[in-house]
Amino acid sequence: MIHLTLLLYGPLQDQFGKKQMTMEMPENTTVLSLLEHLNLDSTLVKVAVNGQIVSQTMILVEESEIALLPPVSGG
Repeated sequence: MIHLTLLLYGPLQDQFGKKQMTMEMPENTTVLSLLEHLNLDSTLVKVAVNGQIVSQTMILVEESEIALLPPVSGG
């Protein structure tokens, strides 16, 4: 198992009721499998790992800081 820190932004903070959370996932977990585990639409949420936007095929490693970035609208 690996330990991940998730940073939640925008409406995801309301959905999960917090700004940050930690979780354990199996080794060789991809960004896509994390999004699926969280029931998030992978076509809408961008993911940054340690400050860099990454592809959904990236394998996450121990102690990664993962920012989940939902779509933003403004006016």
